[in-house]
Amino acid sequence: MSFWSANLKLPYMAAAQAQKHVTHNEALERLDSIVQLTVTAFDATTPPLSATDGEVWALGYGAVNDWAGHDLDLAVWSNGGWLFVTPHVGWRAALGTDLRVFDGSGWVSPDLPDLQNLPGLGVGTSYDTVNKLAVQSEASLFTHQGAGHQIKVNKNAAGDTASLLFQTGWSGRAEMGTQGSDAFGIKVSADGTAWHTALAFDPATALPQGEAVCASPIDATAGRLLTVGGFGLGGPLAATPTADNPNSIAASGFYQVSGSALMPSTGGFCVQHLRRSASQQTQIAWPDAAPGLSYQRYHDGTTWSGWQQFNSTLGPVAQSGGVPTGAIIERGSNANGEYVRFADGTQICQFRQVGVAITTASVGGLYRSAAIAWTFPAAFVLGSINGATIHARITNNAGLSVNVPYGGRTTQATGALAYAINSVADTEIFWLATGRWF
Repeated sequence: MSFWSANLKLPYMAAAQAQKHVTHNEALERLDSIVQLTVTAFDATTPPLSATDGEVWALGYGAVNDWAGHDLDLAVWSNGGWLFVTPHVGWRAALGTDLRVFDGSGWVSPDLPDLQNLPGLGVGTSYDTVNKLAVQSEASLFTHQGAGHQIKVNKNAAGDTASLLFQTGWSGRAEMGTQGSDAFGIKVSADGTAWHTALAFDPATALPQGEAVCASPIDATAGRLLTVGGFGLGGPLAATPTADNPNSIAASGFYQVSGSALMPSTGGFCVQHLRRSASQQTQIAWPDAAPGLSYQRYHDGTTWSGWQQFNSTLGPVAQSGGVPTGAIIERGSNANGEYVRFADGTQICQFRQVGVAITTASVGGLYRSAAIAWTFPAAFVLGSINGATIHARITNNAGLSVNVPYGGRTTQATGALAYAINSVADTEIFWLATGRWF
């Protein structure tokens, strides 16, 4: 039979042993030292200058002096001397809250338990049945391990939600993620109850939608993001709010109008609307089928003005209050001749009159014609023509002359007499009149 217990090496008392109390007390001394083992230091190598009865040191390698030769033993100060106990693998010792386990080569910190399939984890706070991971701290850090780093939020199906929710006082204010679909979106709320989808991106096209994006090509809501084609920019021209009614346009932009009686003519028009204020608006129109023509009108806060042609070299001239509003040059003709009008008000009329007879004998041996009348191809303004600005000459016979005016003159017509040295049965007269049309 052994004299020592197998694990703690406690001395056994023999059957006929004298002074059994000595053996018993020795066993108690060892038990008092190693049960609920606490130490003063780990990996100690030098004995202290003084010690308190019952203090224990866990020795390391290279112990000296009284501890020499007892590397890795437990050194117990007891009854004025050192008691050395050899620990077994698996013994535990504590230095305050520093718990260590003897592994046969030293005292080491125990391995952490396997953190797999935990019911929950609370860091600085408690988790619950919904929030299985709860962290209460000023910040959380997720960093790389030599390359990039990803945070994954996975959901079961497209109709579920995978998102980040931002709260104030536990009341939601913003949420971003795939919410009820696979489209990534951003929602906001002022009270945690009423939510607005500000932006959402179609996963197939990557195009944006939501309340922060214009809902139509003529959506003039302040602050919204403009899309391609908005107000006629980057795409087909926008339709007017009321079909083909240019008066219904409120927001600046480019529009299309077709077959409207409110336009300068029938057919299609491209219309640019410029809005300076509620009472100051301008529209410029270009007809589809008449390249080179431009029209403009303005709104005075009460009603729209008429359309006025501008920015055209050839075409009908016009004016308003003495200010040209049409083309630069207008050219025309009719049975009474040809005319040219200029934007500054100048007008020139001309006419080649045939079949004029100069056969009536007159004073001085001359011959004269009957009274000749010329109706202008375009009327002049009153007071803009006189005898010096109306000319007539016979084109095919020397020695002939024309007396202008004769028989009266108006803004629309003039008269003349033709004279010749000899009787002329058939000749031509070229008329030329210069004046103003306004």
